[in-house]
Amino acid sequence: MLFNHLVESSVNILLQTLKDNLKPTELTGLDKENYPCLYPESKQAKNNKGNRCWECMPCCYWNLFIFFNQRCIEALVKSKRQSLDAIKRRMQAASKHTDPDAKSPALFKADIVLEIPSIVMKPSLDDIQQALNRTVQIMLKTTQVGQRKHQMVNVYEWEQHGIIHQPPILVAEEGKVLPPLAPKSLYKIVSEHKDVTKVVITLSSVVSSLKMDATKILEEMDQFKELWNQDPNTKVKEFMESKPLLSDFDAQIKYYQLLETQIEELPGSYHIGPVEYLTDRIKEALVTETKAWKQSFGKALAEKASADMEEIFLFIDNLNKRLARGIKDLDDVRSSMAALSEIRESEIRIDMTIGPIEESFAMMNRYGLVYSSSDAERVDGLTYAWHKLHAQAGTVASHLIQIQPTFKSDLLDGVEKFKAMVTTFVNEYNDK
Repeated sequence: MLFNHLVESSVNILLQTLKDNLKPTELTGLDKENYPCLYPESKQAKNNKGNRCWECMPCCYWNLFIFFNQRCIEALVKSKRQSLDAIKRRMQAASKHTDPDAKSPALFKADIVLEIPSIVMKPSLDDIQQALNRTVQIMLKTTQVGQRKHQMVNVYEWEQHGIIHQPPILVAEEGKVLPPLAPKSLYKIVSEHKDVTKVVITLSSVVSSLKMDATKILEEMDQFKELWNQDPNTKVKEFMESKPLLSDFDAQIKYYQLLETQIEELPGSYHIGPVEYLTDRIKEALVTETKAWKQSFGKALAEKASADMEEIFLFIDNLNKRLARGIKDLDDVRSSMAALSEIRESEIRIDMTIGPIEESFAMMNRYGLVYSSSDAERVDGLTYAWHKLHAQAGTVASHLIQIQPTFKSDLLDGVEKFKAMVTTFVNEYNDK
């Protein structure tokens, strides 16, 4: 920071050394500050920078002073230009690629995120361009002012900068002296230099020019737009109205499982020139959407399987109670036989329902879908309850076979008694 002031001091020492070796007659005008021209009113001095003739001894000394000042400014310009050039080379070095082991790391990192109903880049290329533009201006403004010892000063400007770069006093055609122009600050000299300006102009649009590549990436993500453009509840409702089979549920869930796999296989990042867009957030959001879709179909499947299971359990419980009654008379026999008949008639239907119910819950487990824990416990006992009912039905059927002779004999005796009673009644009626 003190380099320029050190150079200015060294130049003053050099000039003093030169003056020390001059003859007294040659020192005219060299003892004054800023080495004023000896002939400022001469024709050669008019409209010259600083109103100097550039031929007298003070002008020669001042010219040497300016020479070193100009070299310092050129060094600053070169430094700024090289710094900006380094950024420009990095910005223009790479095109789109997805190699995570690339030798040149990205200058900027951002995210691709899902903001329903769109996929966007955060920050966007425009935001990054604005940030780059601000960075360039900050770099240039380092030649403007800074704080030193609680005072705002320009640490790069020489103390004589205002005098060195004072524009010439202009005279109008009528001979009137025009108001003096303010000298250009070091910041303006550096920032308006043609080499610096050329790089700044290039950098001002280097990121925005990559929008086409960014659009292609976003279009690639559009293949998943059905995940957020459609409502899961509405689609599942329409799906259930078609009375789907278990295979239809499996096809739907498998479809979203495949989408989830495709999402997880997306590259970890996309390089758009100097910008690396990370896909962690978009992948997480899209996977969440696929899981929501799978869970929506899983919920519908669980509700259907649970309703079918409840119907079977009610059927089994009802028949268990009817078969558990004691057989004391013919009414009990008729009730038991009716229960056995219902079991025989419903056997195929129940067997064809229990299998899909168990497969439904097995499929939900396979895909990691959540369902009621009570249903998980009940489905394990469904087949057992059905087999137990079968066993009880067999026991009741065997018991009916055993008691058949007794009830048959009682029935025949009852019939004979009834016939006798009818005959007696008829005879008595006829006698009257």
